[in-house]
Amino acid sequence: CNAEAAISPSSKMKTLGKTPSIYNSQRQVIGITEWTRKSSTGADIEKWMMEPDYGICVKTGSGIVALDCD
Repeated sequence: CNAEAAISPSSKMKTLGKTPSIYNSQRQVIGITEWTRKSSTGADIEKWMMEPDYGICVKTGSGIVALDCD
């Protein structure tokens, strides 16, 4: 959700906002690899909830690929 976040030079991402992403250890944005196939754990969600810059994306898998709420 932070439009001012820096994209990591090692990331294939070109812009923020379309690809589900996280911060790396240098607090630079990187895309979540194969996010459409990823199953998040409770521990993932608990960790992500601690980051105020993260929005929510719900993968439905039933005709609608994802629902994104920022």
